[in-house]
Amino acid sequence: MQELPSELQLKVCSMACLDHGETGSSLSAVSKHVRQLSAKYRYQSIAVSGSIEIQHLLDTLCAVPAHLRRIRFLFLNGYPLGHDKRDQVIGRRRLPHGGTSEQMALDLDRNMSQILLFSSPTVEIISLARFEDVPGLLDHEFPALVHLTVKGPRTLPSSSSFAPALHTLHIAAASLPHEFPSTIIPVCPPSASLNSGHYPLTAFISTYLPFCMSCVSVPT
Repeated sequence: MQELPSELQLKVCSMACLDHGETGSSLSAVSKHVRQLSAKYRYQSIAVSGSIEIQHLLDTLCAVPAHLRRIRFLFLNGYPLGHDKRDQVIGRRRLPHGGTSEQMALDLDRNMSQILLFSSPTVEIISLARFEDVPGLLDHEFPALVHLTVKGPRTLPSSSSFAPALHTLHIAAASLPHEFPSTIIPVCPPSASLNSGHYPLTAFISTYLPFCMSCVSVPT
């Protein structure tokens, strides 16, 4: 591989690191040359589910220099506590004596928010699943964010600088807070596309359309 032009080597590393992150980790173990070559692509595509994987990812990112946290595609699944018995058992072991499931939930939300902050300068696509509504989870600026998918009740940030390049907002939820439509208006640029996902079409039209027609285009 070292015989290839450097531009081609970088392209190979970039294309290889488009899975959920396993290839980037594997490349770092091939050789010193490949590890150095692939370093800035190692975390460009990441998918994690549950509090244990999320904690591990955060620990990893904290140890990585900021210029190497070039995350472009991010999938975070913070499913409800108790959904995975392994998560529940290990999470309780890590709690201080007398800790509660509420503390576990707070730790999960804090970790997810920190990962989103680390990714904010470069991330282009975010798929976020958090079934409890967590105010402030997305309260960061994402200048490169183009596609956002949120699953579960969600309150979006009120700042128009949240995601100025946003092109697609996908709401993958069967139910949403009544105030959710009003949070879309400051977030979506006029060219953005809004997809209601699993939300009932009749309810979406009657509840959301009056709020959204002035600021987004709803695909038919």
